[in-house]
Amino acid sequence: MKNFEKVTFAILVIVSLLSCQGKQGDPGPAGATGATGATGSDPTSAFLNGSFSGTVTGTRKDGTAINESFSFPYALSNEGFTTLLPDLQSLTLARQQRASGNELGYLNLSLVVKNKGQANESISLPHDYSTNFYFTKALVNNQLLSMYTAEGLVLDESSITYPIDPANSSYSFDFKYNVWDGYYSLVVLGEIVNGQYLLYFTSKANEKVYFHQPYQGGNFIKIVDASGVTSFTSATYGSLILG
Repeated sequence: MKNFEKVTFAILVIVSLLSCQGKQGDPGPAGATGATGATGSDPTSAFLNGSFSGTVTGTRKDGTAINESFSFPYALSNEGFTTLLPDLQSLTLARQQRASGNELGYLNLSLVVKNKGQANESISLPHDYSTNFYFTKALVNNQLLSMYTAEGLVLDESSITYPIDPANSSYSFDFKYNVWDGYYSLVVLGEIVNGQYLLYFTSKANEKVYFHQPYQGGNFIKIVDASGVTSFTSATYGSLILG
């Protein structure tokens, strides 16, 4: 009988303690900030293996001097000699401006080595598309300097077609171009309006001028100014047809 009383009393004490839980207090002050951990290694460092560096110099057609330095330190491809003939080998070297892509600039050299390692060894740069150079740099006033050479680093010219002559001051379109390996393409933006896909161009005043697509007539639809106000008429752009 004594044992039963002791067990009953212990259970009652536990229940009493559990039912007397007080109100939770406010959180304590935040602890001090821990020390900054060690800086991890650069994940792109594995692609650093020498570099191609130099300076692009020359004169633009408008007389402006060009003097821009470049450095291409990243190598993403395997390199080595390839035997073409017993006394003739080729060596391809490639470097680019960043490890994640070559759209900012690169230099590929395809060299021909004759009599490698001998006293009469000679190295030449053949005129073919395996040797090419691409350089691009943003300038002031929304300008872009872009240069592409190929076939033994011979400078190529690229043609740009403007929808409206830049000398035509009646319009203030701010045409933009994508540049990739020396090729230019006009940036045409689009947007679905009331279930219909419309094309638009931006102006230097940050307006958006909307047109039907060419196969739908290409006529002017509306203009939206920088503050978002829409007008379905425009003395400047209303008569334009997108061809």
